[in-house]
Amino acid sequence: QQQSLDMAQAAHDAELQRQQLAFTEQNAEETRQRALKRAVASQRAKFGSSGTGSTGGSGEAVLLGLFEESDEERQQRERLSQLKSSALDADLAHQSSINVLQSSQLKQKQQLDRAIKFGG
Repeated sequence: QQQSLDMAQAAHDAELQRQQLAFTEQNAEETRQRALKRAVASQRAKFGSSGTGSTGGSGEAVLLGLFEESDEERQQRERLSQLKSSALDADLAHQSSINVLQSSQLKQKQQLDRAIKFGG
């Protein structure tokens, strides 16, 4: 029974950690989008003040570079979140395996104790 309670608690803790990961991911994405909007607006203002437009070849290349850089950050963050989630799953699977092994060992010990106590 204790093992079942421990597994239920571990599953609950893992779910809370997944929710925290999702919340952190959402906040980071919102922050990334705001920063990207500010960077694009700032770059466009720089282009405007220097008399060049952002619709020309080099202006578009600079803005595209900002978007690509921001997208790379997002992808790295998503990969990290996936790794953390996979680690949670692996930890739960490991804990489950340990519980099964401990349960099996306890059952064998009890059978051995009964066999010794009752002589066969």
